[in-house]
Amino acid sequence: MPQQGNPMRELKWLGLSLVLIVVLAATLTFGALQGWFRHAMAPQGDSASFMSAATDYIHLSEPANVAFALVEDGTLVDAYYSTGINEQTLFPVASLSKWFTAFAIMKLVDEGKLNVDVPVSTYLTRWQLPPSKFDNDQVTIRRLLSHTAGLTDGLGFADYSESEPLPTLESSLQNPRASSGNPVAIRVGREPGSAFQYSGGGYLILQLLVEEVTGVSFDVYMQHAVFDPLQMIRSTYRYPGELQNVAQSLTASGEVAPFYRYAAAGA
Repeated sequence: MPQQGNPMRELKWLGLSLVLIVVLAATLTFGALQGWFRHAMAPQGDSASFMSAATDYIHLSEPANVAFALVEDGTLVDAYYSTGINEQTLFPVASLSKWFTAFAIMKLVDEGKLNVDVPVSTYLTRWQLPPSKFDNDQVTIRRLLSHTAGLTDGLGFADYSESEPLPTLESSLQNPRASSGNPVAIRVGREPGSAFQYSGGGYLILQLLVEEVTGVSFDVYMQHAVFDPLQMIRSTYRYPGELQNVAQSLTASGEVAPFYRYAAAGA
């Protein structure tokens, strides 16, 4: 008869193998994040070589419009601009707008006008989250800022052509236009505070919060309270088609794309 193996010994070796696989995977992941498998573009501390290598890489990628600045210790060291672009050219920044919305919220917190850990509904009168099976009072400003408020919209806001009327902020919250083209609701779909889940809708709520607390439109507040003090003299929420020296977007086929408008400025 064939000799049977020891089940306990086999389980022991299986467990050891799984541990080794996990350790190896963790090591490789850590190494990738730390840059073990990447090569430096230029010697450390050699700004000129880095700038040269970076611009060579830009040229190889054949972009449409590029503005690239090298900053060291808060000082502008060098800059590169593609044809037709300069240091005053405006670029649409899409979801990077969330950084400035968060900055505005924390400015209001510093001024004692907001508490990040109370229900956001405390401050809202023009719109409220629709009822759900979860406790909407657990949707706080802190959780909206960190995408942990339990909202499951995943927005992605779509754009509007120049000829289309922009909806009101309340209308956008009630019936947002999603980039996916599918119907989306801004509502609580999981336990608030339970996990991170990206929500563009959460930042649209924060946009409304700014307006409710300050009593002025979002764009006006951002201009006077954020952009002007930071001397961001060219930053604006105005429609790009009305402005001069704006970077033109291109379609995937290389054709010039029209300028669009967005109803979700805060996101």
